[in-house]
Amino acid sequence: MNFRDYIWFNNPRGLHNSGPYTSLKIERYTGPRMGWAKLVVGGTEQIEAARTLIERECMPIIRVFRERLGASPVPNEWFDIYRQYYDAGVCWFELYSEPNMDHAWPLGADGRPSVGVDWNNHERCIQPLMDNWLMWAERIIEMGGYPAFPAMAETTEPRLATITWMETC
Repeated sequence: MNFRDYIWFNNPRGLHNSGPYTSLKIERYTGPRMGWAKLVVGGTEQIEAARTLIERECMPIIRVFRERLGASPVPNEWFDIYRQYYDAGVCWFELYSEPNMDHAWPLGADGRPSVGVDWNNHERCIQPLMDNWLMWAERIIEMGGYPAFPAMAETTEPRLATITWMETC
C-alpha cells in the first residue's frame, strides 16, 4: 500500500491517553485539533470514545495493554477486541511498547527481565519479538487494519539504543 492510500485525517499531531480502563476526555484531543489519539486499552472500554474521535477527525491508534508483554504471542481473544474497534471505524493498531526497555519484559525469578534485553540477543529477544509481531501484523492486515511497528523508547544506552533496535528489528 502507498501511504496516500491509508485512511487518516492528514494531521500528524496527536496525544497518548493515560492508560487502560481510564475515562477518556474527548476534548483533550479535539480541543487542540489532534489528528490521532493513541489509546492504550484493556479491552473494549474505549469503543464509543473511538467512534466519537473518528467523527471529530481524530484517528485512534489502539494498543491492548498487558504488563510486561515482552515478545509474547498475541492471545487469540485479543483479535475479537481488535475486530470490535475495527468495526467501530478504527484502522490503526499497535502491538508492543518500548520492547527496547527492561520494563517491557517478563521478570525471571531473580527479579530481572527473563531474557537479556539487548539488540544483540537475536535468538531470545529480537527473533521472537519480530516473529510474533509479524504473525499479529498479518492478521491485522487480513482484518483490513494497519499494523504499527513496535514503538521504541528513546535511549542511547548501547544495549537498548533506539536506532540500533529499529535497524535490527
